[in-house]
Amino acid sequence: MKRQRILLWTGGHPDGAKGCEGKTDTLPYLLAPAPLRCSVIIEYQWGPAKFEVVAGACSVRSTPWGSEQMTWLHCKAAQTTKIRFDEPVGLMTILFPAHYVTGIRLGPAFHPGRRRPYEDDIGVFPPNQSAPADALPRAEIERFIAQLVAPEQTGGNPGRPAS
Repeated sequence: MKRQRILLWTGGHPDGAKGCEGKTDTLPYLLAPAPLRCSVIIEYQWGPAKFEVVAGACSVRSTPWGSEQMTWLHCKAAQTTKIRFDEPVGLMTILFPAHYVTGIRLGPAFHPGRRRPYEDDIGVFPPNQSAPADALPRAEIERFIAQLVAPEQTGGNPGRPAS
């Protein structure tokens, strides 16, 4: 099986991924995130940096991270600032700790752009920052995503996530 290229977010600082050396090697190959019936806007925070993305596919995943287990949001998404009315949007696959999520809500309609050669790359926000004080509970995030998973991914039941 082809190895996915992991792009570790450093926030533009050489030591931004401190403590994460070698841990990306423990990430398994991840199947594409589950398509959603409608897009979602997800807000999350990595240290002092705040992000807002629109995702058309999203799964909650638990994977090894070094010797520990980590729960992530695995999304096919675009930063909201990159979306232009009536223009295709280039999506990137991102993985960020579920405990960084500060908000999640229904999003706008958008048109994904064509497949890019680096579509299997995954941008990883490392879990080396503290959880924000206003982080959402994991169960709330899981319920919200499960309700939006496309019916073809759940065997026809939009309320049940794919296994």
